[in-house]
Amino acid sequence: MKNSKLKDYSKLLEYSLKLSARKRYTISRLEEKLSKFTEATLETKQQVINRLIDLKYLNDEQFVMDYIAERSKINPKGRFVLKLELYKKGIPKELIDNVMGGLDIDERALAMKALSLRQRKWNSIPKEKYRDKAFSFLRSRGFSIDAIYNTVDYYYSNSIDKDLT
Repeated sequence: MKNSKLKDYSKLLEYSLKLSARKRYTISRLEEKLSKFTEATLETKQQVINRLIDLKYLNDEQFVMDYIAERSKINPKGRFVLKLELYKKGIPKELIDNVMGGLDIDERALAMKALSLRQRKWNSIPKEKYRDKAFSFLRSRGFSIDAIYNTVDYYYSNSIDKDLT
C-alpha cells in the first residue's frame, strides 16, 4: 500500500515539475491540473502542492507581483482589470489586495503608455472622435477615471498644440 502511494506521489510530482518547467502556475490552477489524476488521493495531491511550495515553484504572492510587472511592460492595464485577471487565475482576493496595496502602480503612466501604443492606429481619426475613442479604450483597460481624464486631456491638448505649429 505504501509503495503505491509513493509511486503516485512520484508520478504526480514529476508531472507537476514538467508543467512548472513550461509555464508558471498559481496554486489553484495547478490543483485543477492535478485533479485529473483520479488514482492519486487528495492527500497525495496536497503533498505534491506543499512540496512545490517548499521548492519555490509555487508562490502566489510572487506570481501576482510578476504578473503585474509583466503586464505593465507588454500590455498595460489598470488596477481593476489586473485584479479581475488575477482573480480569474485563482488568486484569492485578499492576496491580490494585499500585494497591490503594497505596490506603487502609476496608473497615469500606464494609461499614457497604453494610449501611445494605440495612438499609432488612430492617426486617421478626426480629432473630435479621438477623445471619445481614447476614453473608451482606457476605460475598457480598467484604468481609473482620474487616470483616464488626465491622460486623454494631456494627449488631446498636445495633439492640438502640434497641429497649430
